[in-house]
Amino acid sequence: LTALKDAGIEAPTIHVDPNAIEINQGTWAGKSVDQIMASGLEEDACLARAYRDASFLAKATDGSGESKLDVLVRAAKWLEELQKRHGEEKKNVVVFGHGTFQNCVELLLRCYPEKAASDIFNRNPSGGSHLRRGEAHVLAPLILPDS
Repeated sequence: LTALKDAGIEAPTIHVDPNAIEINQGTWAGKSVDQIMASGLEEDACLARAYRDASFLAKATDGSGESKLDVLVRAAKWLEELQKRHGEEKKNVVVFGHGTFQNCVELLLRCYPEKAASDIFNRNPSGGSHLRRGEAHVLAPLILPDS
């Protein structure tokens, strides 16, 4: 922002929105299915496997995390608030997202209507997805300045 200001360019207002955070995986965070199983949590390991196999309902049994459905609901509320906050403005809003939350927004905005919901959330074994790393993904039209 300093470089923009120094160049005489109007700097955008930065707003960090806690409602746009990544999925909270609770006690599963950072653990593989095998690690969850090794810790004696057989039911959680089965649910974690279901989560990775496209379940929208699976989450930690201790209630510490979110399911994909929980994040979809949160993302829908976030989109409604974004519309209320910026819907009448004639300017672009840049949003940086991550992983599951971004997938939820893409699903809600029907960015990939040819894909099933489970395909939008699918990750291949190499860690990739339907997104191309290093490329911007425009989820809604940009408002371009008048020429």
